[in-house]
Parts: sequence; C-alpha cells; structure tokens
Amino acid sequence: MKYFLMLFLILQSFSSFAAHHCLGKVVNLDIAGNGNIHANISGIGNGNVICSTKTKLGEYEPEACRVAFSLLLSAKMSDSNIRLYFRDDTNTSCFKGNWTNLGSQSHGLYYIRMEG
Repeated sequence: MKYFLMLFLILQSFSSFAAHHCLGKVVNLDIAGNGNIHANISGIGNGNVICSTKTKLGEYEPEACRVAFSLLLSAKMSDSNIRLYFRDDTNTSCFKGNWTNLGSQSHGLYYIRMEG
C-alpha cells in the first residue's frame, strides 16, 4: 500500500495541467456587439475575451459576467491590480496571447480578484 501511495504521488506531480493565477493591470476594457467583454491586461494579453453578458462562457453566467465587468472597470479606474485564476490551463505562462477566450476549456478562467 505504501508503494502504491508513493507511485500515485509521483505520477500526480507530472500532471500537464495546472491551476494557477496571474496578476496585471487593466489597460483597456471593451464590450463587443455580441456581449463579449474583452480586456487588455498587462502581462496577460490584449483583447482577450473574459466572459459574455449574453451567454455562458466557461464558468461565467451572464449575470456574473456583468459583475465581473464592474470589477474590471473599478480596477481600471482605481489603477488596482487584477488577479485572474485559471483551472486546468494548458498554458501555465501568464501571457495567454491576444484575442483568445480565457473562459475556454484550454484556459479555464474561473475567478477574478481586484487587489488592494
């Protein structure tokens, strides 16, 4: 049993997906005609889709997206840092590229926090 547990712990550490978080400042915040919220967040990327005010994207329902937009706008206006939390992200770098959907299964955005 001890060997099985040790093997399990070793194999668990080699997981290719990881939950992690990234910190940045909101540079720009946009709303597209289809209801998508796009944000330029320093160190994370430009024009990335955070969520949608019309349909569920990833873990964000439309109502939660409207609240997230308010949070991002508050962070922009107060020049506060924003921290994004990702679940099962295939890209564990904080730079996610530009014009990507952060709520997609390959990134798994699930939590947004305004620092300070």
